[in-house]
Amino acid sequence: WHAHELSWPTVLELDGPGHSSDEHAMAKARFFEAFRDIGDAALMTDSIEVITAVGPLASRVTRVGTSLLSLPPGVISEDLESAVSSVLTTSGHGVIAHLLLADGTAVSMRLFTIVANDRVRRYLVGMLAADSDSLELGRLRRTDRVYELWFERAPTGVGLIATDGTFLRANPAFCRLLGRTELELQQMTFQDITHPDDLLLDVSLVEEVLAGRIDRYAMEKRYLRPDGSIVWAHLTVALLSDEFGTPLHFISMVEDITERRLAQDRLTATMELWRTMFDFTPIAMAELGVDGTIMRANAAAGMLFGCPPDDLIGHRTPDLGHPEEAEVNTRNLARFASGEMLSNVSERRVRDLRGRQRWLSVYTAAVADAAGGVDRLVMQVVDITEARELRERLQRSVDELSVAYREKATLMTALSHDLRTPLATIRILAELLVVDGESTMEGGASDLARRLLAESARTEAVLGDLFRSERASAGSITPRRVSISLNELVRRVVHVEADQRSSHEIIVQLADEDCIVLVDPALVERMIANLISNAIRHTSVGSKVWVSVAVAPAVDDGAVQLVVEDDGGGVPDVHKEAIFGPYVSGSSPDRPGSGIGLFLVRRFAEFHGGTVVCEDRVGGGASFRVTLPRG
Repeated sequence: WHAHELSWPTVLELDGPGHSSDEHAMAKARFFEAFRDIGDAALMTDSIEVITAVGPLASRVTRVGTSLLSLPPGVISEDLESAVSSVLTTSGHGVIAHLLLADGTAVSMRLFTIVANDRVRRYLVGMLAADSDSLELGRLRRTDRVYELWFERAPTGVGLIATDGTFLRANPAFCRLLGRTELELQQMTFQDITHPDDLLLDVSLVEEVLAGRIDRYAMEKRYLRPDGSIVWAHLTVALLSDEFGTPLHFISMVEDITERRLAQDRLTATMELWRTMFDFTPIAMAELGVDGTIMRANAAAGMLFGCPPDDLIGHRTPDLGHPEEAEVNTRNLARFASGEMLSNVSERRVRDLRGRQRWLSVYTAAVADAAGGVDRLVMQVVDITEARELRERLQRSVDELSVAYREKATLMTALSHDLRTPLATIRILAELLVVDGESTMEGGASDLARRLLAESARTEAVLGDLFRSERASAGSITPRRVSISLNELVRRVVHVEADQRSSHEIIVQLADEDCIVLVDPALVERMIANLISNAIRHTSVGSKVWVSVAVAPAVDDGAVQLVVEDDGGGVPDVHKEAIFGPYVSGSSPDRPGSGIGLFLVRRFAEFHGGTVVCEDRVGGGASFRVTLPRG
């Protein structure tokens, strides 16, 4: 460079008149002569237009006919423009610009000016030389250039932070994350923008790095924005030191994880809600493997099965259920595992760990894994033992009501018959009295009147039995007890019945003694009348009915017995108890009964502390035996 400068004239002789039309010809000739063999250089006018160049370096960094600043593709320089401006402004010598070629060669261009002979025209000369170790320098400059591009355009926030926490630089992504400009950050420390709850950990890690105990660290932390909002970031910090190990500054990289953290917080809150609900809900719950093995059970499940919840872990649900349902439960588990079934509701019988059998309502749902398969099952269990028993009782009540409805219908039919017959008789007898009143003999009228009274009494008895049946069913009858002879009561009832029942022969066998009983006479009379009426109803015309009174055997503590027997077809054994129920009638279709007569007999006997049974009569027929305590 120095040799070139000494051999270069400070004044150029311009071409005289008549010479080449190129006004710079003399300058170019002298320039070419000086640099042809000894170096690389370029000649420019004072407007920095390149007019000639010699040497391979000059041809690579300049283009004749264009501005010196119009570098060829692949050639870059960060200080060429400022160097040219400095030389042209001060007419100085030795201002150096640095260029980097595409192959990594680093080139220095020394710029200076000279003037022509006329002292007016001025030229700019650029002498070029490859820098020593230019390849390494070029590599470093390329690396620096790549780093600058990465720093500016990286989507991740990057900051250079001094060891005292002051921001030295921050790239655009870092600034966007924090909602501040680089200039604002350079007036702050990282401590100023860190959430107070995360500051202690961050500072302690910085101290660990500076002390050499760790070379870098990573953490999730919260930054404070100017508007008071919080942004979550994943921070990675490394320390940059010089060749002597002296700390220079920290390189911090931050990634915005606010959305991920919010999603994580929501997931955590959801999981906490699920855990709380699972642990404290009064509904028994369990998590199962796809094979039905219990992996987790809550306290309510433990209470349901009569054991601590942990004792249920490892048991398979098919093994806890009723043996008859094990196959169905196993089949359902297979359907869950294959994805064929996602949820199921069923009622199951189980035997808890204490051996108690219970009815459970079980809801089972499949929980999907990340791949869409079945990860596990969740089961909710409700004890419906009492509800099921109540439902069964309700069903029995419905069935009983249905039976009662049918019995009521039968009763209405029977009552219709029992009332229609005496009412029709009353109507006919009354018509006879009206039509034949004058011609009817006095004896005949008396007989008609007697028959009217009998039919009226018969109708009244049917209605009375119905009324007393309802009161007896409601338990609202209270006997009015008096001491009276059972012989007398039987004699009185048989007299009335025999007078009304001429179709049958009623035979009375009274006890030798009076057989005093403490009873309600009206109720006992209805018992006797109903037994006689029942015997007549179930036997054919001309049959016999026996009514007897006797002292019971000693085993009955001297009680009095009333026995009414007939010579009919008897009562089948399967019906001997049922016939005492309300509205149960064994009558034939042509002679229906109300089905309340025998019911009243039993209830009235029980009111007095007695009993009534139906037995077979010796010789055929039915025998009804009523036992009453003595008075």
